[in-house]
Amino acid sequence: MKQRRDVSRRQAPGSSNGAKVTCIQIIRAIGQLMIMVTISQIATAYFQAQDAGSASSLFNILRDLGSEIGIALLATLLDARTKVHFDYLREVVVPNNSQVAERLGNDNAAPGKLSEITHQQALIMAYNDAFHFVGIGLAVSAAAVLLTHKLPEGLKAGENH
Repeated sequence: MKQRRDVSRRQAPGSSNGAKVTCIQIIRAIGQLMIMVTISQIATAYFQAQDAGSASSLFNILRDLGSEIGIALLATLLDARTKVHFDYLREVVVPNNSQVAERLGNDNAAPGKLSEITHQQALIMAYNDAFHFVGIGLAVSAAAVLLTHKLPEGLKAGENH
């Protein structure tokens, strides 16, 4: 009985606890704070003072539009990858597997538990794919920043505002 309890308390591969997620979110928030001011200055540096309001509004509209497109793409990616991972897991995780039977025990609700665990793990794997996708996008964006032109001599970011 003790061995069965230990097996059920084991953390599933790919799952995480709240402290790790909180730490990652804090790091992301600090990075976002540092980059948003810089991006805003780059986007509005060439505008005259009288056009600053319009430039700022246009920048905010495009930023919001980009966020909405990004969220839609990530939601589509999550849905598609969850289905792919669930199909893969469904093929390998079957009730008559000895490891699966050991984890679920002799419960009548075992097939339902098995389906719930499989869906949860497929979703975790899909989120992992989404984080990789976002990481690749950030790496490409960082490379694009290196290709930006320097401001003309005598013009400093935010000087016209």
